[in-house]
Amino acid sequence: MRRRLKRVFVLIMMIVLIGTVTMPVHAETYTETIPFQRISGEDRYQTARFIAENFISDNVDNVVLASGNNFPDALSASVLAGKLGAPILLVDSTPDSSIEAFNFIINHVNKSGTVYLIGGKGVISSDFIDSLKQLGYTQIKQIGGTDRYETSYIICQQIAAAPGTPVVIASGENFPDALAVSAFAVKNGWPILLTASNSLSANMENYLSSSQPKTVYIVGGSGVVSLAVEEKVKELIPSTQTVRLGGTDRYDTAIKIINQFEPKPSIVYLASGNGFADALAGSVLAARNAAPIVLVDSSIELPSQVLSFLGQCSKTEIRALGGQGVVKEETAYRAVDAVNPLPDAQNVFVASKKDPEYLPDKITMLVTKAYFRGDNLEVDTLISNGYSTTKNLTHLTLTLSNHSGVFADTHFDNIINLEIGANSSSPVHFIFTGAEIKNRNTRLDTRLTWNIDFR
Repeated sequence: MRRRLKRVFVLIMMIVLIGTVTMPVHAETYTETIPFQRISGEDRYQTARFIAENFISDNVDNVVLASGNNFPDALSASVLAGKLGAPILLVDSTPDSSIEAFNFIINHVNKSGTVYLIGGKGVISSDFIDSLKQLGYTQIKQIGGTDRYETSYIICQQIAAAPGTPVVIASGENFPDALAVSAFAVKNGWPILLTASNSLSANMENYLSSSQPKTVYIVGGSGVVSLAVEEKVKELIPSTQTVRLGGTDRYDTAIKIINQFEPKPSIVYLASGNGFADALAGSVLAARNAAPIVLVDSSIELPSQVLSFLGQCSKTEIRALGGQGVVKEETAYRAVDAVNPLPDAQNVFVASKKDPEYLPDKITMLVTKAYFRGDNLEVDTLISNGYSTTKNLTHLTLTLSNHSGVFADTHFDNIINLEIGANSSSPVHFIFTGAEIKNRNTRLDTRLTWNIDFR
């Protein structure tokens, strides 16, 4: 007992010390320099905490804790969390290394509330229960079975959906498809049943037979959830509509899911398709905002299916889950540009070295997009026959187009007035330095003409 008390005392002191530094700090939010919101922390655990703090408006009565180290038990938990109005927090292997979760609990979960632990004691150990009790939390429920499929079944029982409620069947062997559908499942209260690739567990067969869902959504292609599983579902509940949502890969599957349930959302969350943590924690937040989670990879470029989907959106707000290690800044910028298509440029003229009469007070160039970073105005651009360095221009007009020839990292100094027009492709950087920008808290919308004064 003395050892447990000592551990809890150390845990509380660590939370207090860290809390004095981090509690006032929420996620990166809409700032003066970027046109999208990013919710991120130092690691997946702090990111989950920041997501939770964006999810709540006050203290909560319920919270769900899931392992940040492995995905299977947690995949079905998002729907339970949605029903409880509870955020999902990630924990490490010990309470001492799960400071972010305990920090949130101490500051935002009512003492009379319930803490749900997803997974058996091999996933979330009894040390967590001891620490929570020492902190004054007595309502603790651990939901875990002998394997991921039994845990999923027990979670479905806890959700207690009404007979006829649609269900989702997803692979328990990998996470992308279950995460891609999670926001929609949470929003509608549809249980997520995990399955092995080639067979349903006896528990899941019993659940389907007894609940008689009106619709079964199978997410993932036949290589993920086999045709044998689909045929078994049809055999068990022949009057039920069975809909498979599967693509060529995880990104294509995610887009097919989104097009099924929310083809033109007002908000889109970007999350890594290579890791489960951020999308899992973000599922209840996305559901609350009626927003899909779009999976992206670790490269700058967006998958073609994602670009196509975003292109059909209009004025959709982009939000990224996780730091730049999982959703790169340029990836998010590409998503912003995809939902804000630029019109064709007209009357494009580019001054060249052969046309000195158009200088020194004016020059026109071709750009793709512009935005502020600190005191610098950065313009991704394409130029045809332009000057690579200009100085002492009083007026600079930038108009978008797709012409050949590029100059990178061109610097413009002492520009008094700047006008920007529209249309884009293949970016190259232009950086404006040597002047202080008055309007630095506005990202330029390159569909319009802007006048920027330099001091």
